[in-house]
Amino acid sequence: MTALLRDQAGLIWVGGFGVGLQRHDPNNQSIWLRGADAQVGSPFFQADVRSLLQVDNGEIWAATNKGGVAVMDSLLRVTGALWPRTPKQALAASQAEGQPSPPVRVEAMAQAGDGSVWLGADSMLYQFGQDHRQLQTLPHAGGLVRRLLAARDGSLWVATQDGVFRWRPGSAEVVRISQPQGQALRADINALAEASDGSVWVGSGKGLFRVAAGGDELLPVEAPAGAGLGNPSVIGLLFDSQQTLWVDTAVSGLHRMRSWDGRQAVFERVSERHGIVGRPFGGNLQEDARGRIWTQMYVYDPASDRLDELTAADGADLGTGWFLSRAKTLDGRLLFGGSKGILVVRPERFDASAYAPPLLIAELTINGQRQSAGGILDGIELAPEQRSFSLAFTAVDFSDSGRVRYAYQLQGFDPDWIETSADSRVASYSNLYPGDYLLRVRASNRSGAWSPHELAIKVHVLPAWWQSWWFRLLVLGLLLAMVNALVRLRTRHLRLHEMELTQMVHARTAELEALALALQRKSVALEESSLTDPLTGLRNRRFLTQHIEADAALAVREYESHFKYGAKLREDAGLIFFLFDIDCFKHVNDRYGHAAGDAVIREMSARLVRVFRDTDYLIRWGGEEFLVVARATPRSHAAELAERARAAVADQAFQLDDGRFLSKTCSIGFCCFPLSIQHAATLDWASAVNIADAALYAVKGAGRNGWLGALSAGGESAEALLARSRRPLAEWTRSGGLKLVCSPHHDGLRAAGFPNTLSSTEINSAAAVE
Repeated sequence: MTALLRDQAGLIWVGGFGVGLQRHDPNNQSIWLRGADAQVGSPFFQADVRSLLQVDNGEIWAATNKGGVAVMDSLLRVTGALWPRTPKQALAASQAEGQPSPPVRVEAMAQAGDGSVWLGADSMLYQFGQDHRQLQTLPHAGGLVRRLLAARDGSLWVATQDGVFRWRPGSAEVVRISQPQGQALRADINALAEASDGSVWVGSGKGLFRVAAGGDELLPVEAPAGAGLGNPSVIGLLFDSQQTLWVDTAVSGLHRMRSWDGRQAVFERVSERHGIVGRPFGGNLQEDARGRIWTQMYVYDPASDRLDELTAADGADLGTGWFLSRAKTLDGRLLFGGSKGILVVRPERFDASAYAPPLLIAELTINGQRQSAGGILDGIELAPEQRSFSLAFTAVDFSDSGRVRYAYQLQGFDPDWIETSADSRVASYSNLYPGDYLLRVRASNRSGAWSPHELAIKVHVLPAWWQSWWFRLLVLGLLLAMVNALVRLRTRHLRLHEMELTQMVHARTAELEALALALQRKSVALEESSLTDPLTGLRNRRFLTQHIEADAALAVREYESHFKYGAKLREDAGLIFFLFDIDCFKHVNDRYGHAAGDAVIREMSARLVRVFRDTDYLIRWGGEEFLVVARATPRSHAAELAERARAAVADQAFQLDDGRFLSKTCSIGFCCFPLSIQHAATLDWASAVNIADAALYAVKGAGRNGWLGALSAGGESAEALLARSRRPLAEWTRSGGLKLVCSPHHDGLRAAGFPNTLSSTEINSAAAVE
């Protein structure tokens, strides 16, 4: 050691050969690092601590990255070690004396109510007694263990990289806790916390979950819009002494749960409110006796709403602080594990730095030229040609200069203080108006407390000749004279322009009236085009959705009036939904081109127009499919219409634009609506379209060029009818609850699973029965 210095902040600086420059803060009595042991054979020779536990007998257990657990006394002196063994390792050790087993890396520890201690490793749990003897091992399917929680009911909760598990005393297996309907939560489980009501809260990479006391399901914790967590990746949970839940997330930091109604929680984003974004609070949430919330990175005091960062200047130099390594000792010390050892915090001795650093002037520049700073405290005077100045300043606080905050204000120019960081310690101003100003500068210490030492520098800016009072008065007089002249000229111009505008208004009014009439006509045409298919001229789906609801509601009312009140039912009450599909249409496009396909579709629409009435809805349903809604048509005519349409397509070849002829057939499915007289409102019109679609595809699967339709359906209740409608069409038909009709001489449909289908000759008798 060749140099020793104590600065005005009380820091001791040491320099020497081989040690470089080092700093010691004698005022820090609250935070220190328990580093690695120098002895090579010590269990704490490599002090990369992955998990910590305070055992109720006073021992402190520290699981290290190299494997095993170092056992320490209350002064953190190593007194022993634990080496968990899997059943295979135990058997191999008994058979091969003196052959060491590969060490097991423990990631989590918890002490149960019976005094035993559970250790969690990769896919295995180890139970030890307080006499350091291994009692049992339990495998689990979660992979790497992240947290262990010994609940008050005696159960052990296991947070893993693949979900959360629970072991109950006396059980031989560790059981996965799943979401409703048995869905497994496949996510990293980073935190567990038990509430006073016995419920267990689970923090995962996919959000926050809760298991009710005695429950077996993971239920997501919901929140109203704008009141939830800022990030779904939860890495820390803590119920404090007041049973307030604190949550730490990977990106948006610390949150406090303000309310919980049993289903929704309202969270306050503490870190974001203090300007800390894009980083966690530290994960290892612990509470001290004053109610402050600690991690190895920050400390937050809810009483004063103060949040302080912990850095090497505070003694918090533990290397990489692991999010899953923390413990609270019986005497109130807080322990945090890291790659350099154990960070020990005595929270009762910790307070933010009270050092008040003085401020110094580092540099003065005027018009970009450096000036002597001597006598600057007496004031700065700027001549008219000197249009800008900059003042650099610094605070004498070497403990952590990067955390020092600065603020400055030029009174008479700046309405408020301007805060800046240690990277930008310059106040710059240019083009100031002549007059007197006061430049004030202040700084904080590393804990953010503002120092009472301020700089107050007077700034006097001299006026140029054109900024004098007599020049301003002269300019004002000239401006008034010019304004008077301009007002007179402007008034004369406006009167002339008013006459021209009156004439233009009359002409423009006539033009606008004509334009409004034309726009009205175009609007009507545009509305019509929006409801029409441009290729075929038929209506489109938008037209159907605008009109079908009223028709369907009318049909349902007529049938319900007939069934409930005995009203006479018209023969043509209800609707019939027909779905048409051109068979093998893709072959037309592939062989003859899309122009030929368009010609076939146009001709198909023309033939449907000839079969159906003007009052029916003819819809281009999509591609080569067409939907026809036959209105006021008896059910007994459904098969006749289907056969007429099929024949209109199959009996005459389609003529393409180049003069060639092409023979095509179509497949048809239809469904009468309402399908059930007793339960007319159970199946809506969309269900009727789906049934027609199913019938259509049954025809296509049975050989095409035919039709299949649903006439009616029975059912003991509306629920039974609805349940049958969700079955496949063939299964519904075989149950006897659905009456179908098919093309005559179309044996493919009967062979395809429709044994109860009526032929076209049986339709009239079926309709008469209904």
